Amino acid sequence: MKNHPLGKSKSVTFSVIANNDAHVGFFSDKKHESEVYEIVIGGWGNQRSAIRERNQGGNKVFPVTKNILKRGGQKNYMWADAVKGLVRIGNGNVVGKNVWMQWKDPNPHEAKYVGVMTGWGSTGRWHLCTPP
Repeated sequence: MKNHPLGKSKSVTFSVIANNDAHVGFFSDKKHESEVYEIVIGGWGNQRSAIRERNQGGNKVFPVTKNILKRGGQKNYMWADAVKGLVRIGNGNVVGKNVWMQWKDPNPHEAKYVGVMTGWGSTGRWHLCTPP
């Protein structure tokens, strides 16, 4: 996973082509897996999603999101942000619109970098934009 610096908005817009398990991570200055907000999109066979306060940590929210990732090579357009411990994700490319999952960390760390990856047998193609 390569980390990209975030702008002041602490947000990212992206498209991803993946069948399941697209992950977005918001890292602090430490760039360590113990201090990252992990967003799982279409995990568990594209059946559920989650927000975690560290890599592979406990799920803070865990909604049913059956087929959130389109299959067959279709792009999925989404955005995510992590501002003062409020971690959100939504559909489309307008940050703040169409939120479908969020969680507020009671002990927040400052997001400085974003990284993306696919996992659990899925491959992915990503295009990222980190707004100022």
